Amino acid sequence: MISSKLRTLENNLTEIEDDLKTRDEVIFNSLVGLIQFVQAVTDAREQKLSTNVVNLNTKLQKIEANLVELATNISQYKRLSTAMAASEEPYASCLEEPSKKSGKYSIQIGPYKKAVTVYCEQTDYGGGWTVLQHRFDGSENFFRNWSDYRNGFGNLDGEFWLGLEHLYQMTSRKPHELMIEMKDFEGNYGYARYDLFKIKNERRHYALKNIGTYSGTAGDPMSSARGYRFSTPDRDNDLSEINCAAWAHGGWWWQYCNNINLNGDYMDTGGIFSRMTWFTFKNGSRSLKYSRMMVRENTYNRCT
Repeated sequence: MISSKLRTLENNLTEIEDDLKTRDEVIFNSLVGLIQFVQAVTDAREQKLSTNVVNLNTKLQKIEANLVELATNISQYKRLSTAMAASEEPYASCLEEPSKKSGKYSIQIGPYKKAVTVYCEQTDYGGGWTVLQHRFDGSENFFRNWSDYRNGFGNLDGEFWLGLEHLYQMTSRKPHELMIEMKDFEGNYGYARYDLFKIKNERRHYALKNIGTYSGTAGDPMSSARGYRFSTPDRDNDLSEINCAAWAHGGWWWQYCNNINLNGDYMDTGGIFSRMTWFTFKNGSRSLKYSRMMVRENTYNRCT
């Protein structure tokens, strides 16, 4: 009897033990599943967070780029506004242009005239020069008529002649000095500077009224041109029996086809009488590769 109860009790304990093992396995598997779920959720959130960070960085980079572009646009707008203001309020001369940077500027050359865009040389010889004539590559034809020489021709970014009327308006208002630069095809440089330069009006054929004291390295054939009238192929104002401007292929203050031809043909050789020359520079047979004529207000010379 006792033996039978003991066996029954033993069987019950075995069943309880099996139940506990089964429960432990269920709990363990549940915990493993929970840990795996938590890990999966954590991984998913980390991945999403990483993606959000990347997207946020991309957006921040775009915002930064937009800010840089905005700053550039503001800077350009300020420069444009300054330029527009400058163009709306022309300077009295290149000497009064405040930036002192060579380039194109609007100046008021006469009290009743429209402002004119000119090229200001602000570096060489102290700056403040208005460029009247510039030649360096032969791209512009200087064998022109009276109207062209009066009004000007060419391109301020290339070769050009500013115009006799503009020159008259400038030199008639205030004393001006004249600078003429030149180079030959061998690279030799020379200049002629005159401390006074003034021309008359069109009714008087833009005659050379005053030419001041010479200094420089190119020689001085210009002083003898005082009083000469300007001539072009279609307006023969010289005193020669021939048309000097037609003969020399360029307009100038001619009398008897004198020894200056800065507006003649651009060539290295040939055309002795028509090519671009300044006969006292080196020797009379040299062709010029470069010339530049500039005028500037002369605050020291009040003689008119």
